[in-house]
Amino acid sequence: DGISNDGAGGIKVWQRLDKSWTVSTSTILDEVISDVAAVPKVFTPNGDGVNDFTVIEFKLAKVETNIEIRIFDTNGRLVTKVIDEKLSAKRFFLENKLGNANLARQLPGYWDGKDEDGDLVPPGVYLYQVVADTDSGEKIKGGTVVVGY
Repeated sequence: DGISNDGAGGIKVWQRLDKSWTVSTSTILDEVISDVAAVPKVFTPNGDGVNDFTVIEFKLAKVETNIEIRIFDTNGRLVTKVIDEKLSAKRFFLENKLGNANLARQLPGYWDGKDEDGDLVPPGVYLYQVVADTDSGEKIKGGTVVVGY
């Protein structure tokens, strides 16, 4: 009978006569990156210790791959690259959303509202992309986040 495989569909496992094992799966995950969201969607990086950052959360499925998180302004100009490094498959979520800045800073999607030069960006809407480099090309998921003061 099928066994749960982290959303990849049922798997079957059986032992062969020579005592080796065979494993088969009926489906393959369609998405390398899923559950992408900026949390919170609106933040105010004014240094008051309240709502000073956002975390671009995502789930990376079944691979180890290079991940980039890019922030753009509404004119399409790159504001900053939050991360550009190899990550292993797992959920990159901030479990306790309130008052957890130290844990948030450790996540790859942490953004403090600063550009490449370390300056705070102007208030407005920003676009983010989570980009996974895979054998079949870049897989991209994105959304918007709002910076306010």
